[in-house]
Amino acid sequence: MKARLAAVVALAVVSLLAGNGIAAASALSPLPPLQIRNGVLTVCLNATAQRAFTADGLRMAAIAPATYSTTADGRSCVKFTVVGESNLDITEAHATLPGGFDFGNAAGRHLTLTGLDVRTRGMSLVATAKVNNQPGPVDVFYVNVLRANIQPQLLPLGVKLATQCMLTGQLASVMGTTLGAAPLAGDTAMLAAVGSADLGPSLLSSSVGQAS
Repeated sequence: MKARLAAVVALAVVSLLAGNGIAAASALSPLPPLQIRNGVLTVCLNATAQRAFTADGLRMAAIAPATYSTTADGRSCVKFTVVGESNLDITEAHATLPGGFDFGNAAGRHLTLTGLDVRTRGMSLVATAKVNNQPGPVDVFYVNVLRANIQPQLLPLGVKLATQCMLTGQLASVMGTTLGAAPLAGDTAMLAAVGSADLGPSLLSSSVGQAS
């Protein structure tokens, strides 16, 4: 009976999170961070950004082990594995994205972003990176967690995310200097992101195991 009750409670909690989003999750905080397993994140230039990149003769590519692809309508995408930890509402998260971005122009000039590190900062997820292998990482993209589509999952325990990544003023400035063109202004949506991750060890399995 205790094991069954634990399972029902876990289901109710995750259902509440899924139904009411970030507000419900915040009301139940603190939600502990768990290890990210099978984490993937794909980011694609949104339609506005793709048009701006094309007009300025710029392109976006991937640095391995990240991989490059295109959408059906020709937008450039980079897919990452995700390593780190997060809770169900992503209000406590820290992850690294192996590989990186390579932005270039027709003249052969490049701007690379490597050592990507994403972590919660207030109610934002902020990505920092090394620009052209310089030692000091800078803020490159950010996500407003309150505006993101965050969907906690039950079986397996995890989370799905769909959101727009905003370009920082720092990166917009560096693009203009390094590539000779700044296709977008700072604080403009640049990347459409979708991701998913299993989170473990499973709270449901732990509860049931301890109650048995």
